[in-house]
Amino acid sequence: MLPDGGLGCIDCTEQLVTGNPGVTVIMGVYNGEEFLEESVESILRQSYPNFEFIIVDDGSTDKTDALLRQYADQRVRIISQERQGLTKTLIKAAKEARGTFIARQDADDVSAPDRLEKQVSCLECDAGNGLVGTWASIIDYDGTKIGECHYETDALNMHKQLMLCNQFVHGSLMFRASAYENIGGYREEFKYAQDYDLALRIAEKWKLENLDEELYGHRLRKNMVSLANNLEQSRYRDLARQLAVARKFGGLDDIENGESVSCLLRKIPGETSSRSYLHSYDARYTHLCLRSGQLRKARTTLADQLRQNPFNAKLYLQFGLTYLGPARAGRAIEFLDWLRKKRV
Repeated sequence: MLPDGGLGCIDCTEQLVTGNPGVTVIMGVYNGEEFLEESVESILRQSYPNFEFIIVDDGSTDKTDALLRQYADQRVRIISQERQGLTKTLIKAAKEARGTFIARQDADDVSAPDRLEKQVSCLECDAGNGLVGTWASIIDYDGTKIGECHYETDALNMHKQLMLCNQFVHGSLMFRASAYENIGGYREEFKYAQDYDLALRIAEKWKLENLDEELYGHRLRKNMVSLANNLEQSRYRDLARQLAVARKFGGLDDIENGESVSCLLRKIPGETSSRSYLHSYDARYTHLCLRSGQLRKARTTLADQLRQNPFNAKLYLQFGLTYLGPARAGRAIEFLDWLRKKRV
């Protein structure tokens, strides 16, 4: 069905190591047909052979199920369920994991061939290390690199920086199964920022690290997440930080003491509309396209945004930059970034 060297090749299935795998890769997917094969293939072609790949189809209504069922690779385990959301999907996948380490992969992202191998090596070299992520390339709809995520790599500074903001790309994470179980794993109360909450709790007992290589491709697309969802994600991130502070000084946080997340979120003020726009996915996508010289893509996104926000002066400024040429537009964006940081 697939050509030699593809997703279901015999050579791949023969790499399976008997007994419990060293790594379990977990993926949740909902209507992910567009990039699913590319994402799955990036895992099946890993240089590290001893892994299982658990993919949970979270009630997809597109061709996701058919695409998953085509794989004959013995390492792939498919679980189908009614729609439950990402957090509960990951919890279910992690419960099925048999690996010493658990790695994440998002259904529209890609991993470099040696990603798992390098993360396993990092965790095996230091028994006190509970979680390791990697730097990531930000890739466009068609796989073009338009930016990067370079987070903290120094384990000594990690805990301090983590309290300020998340230092990991969720899909790039690998953590010890024993550490995950010890702290209770993902918490289903976190609809968003479940990875941030997890990292903060693991950090209370183990060291954390990021590999300073772009071993993961995080796909960013215009209209990826609505503005309303972006606001809600921000509130969950703030909640994760507040709970971490509570555990540091009080032992247990409010969720552990039985308070509902809905009540806790009501105590966290929402961002203003202007700030939320600056942090929205469309704005970030436009910014990265301008910096990387993808001016046509930036122009198309800005045209969509201007139809929704016709009185936003910043959008007109950015639209004008798309006609300057890649080099000048890039320098202009760098100057505006510098100016914004100086004002802060």
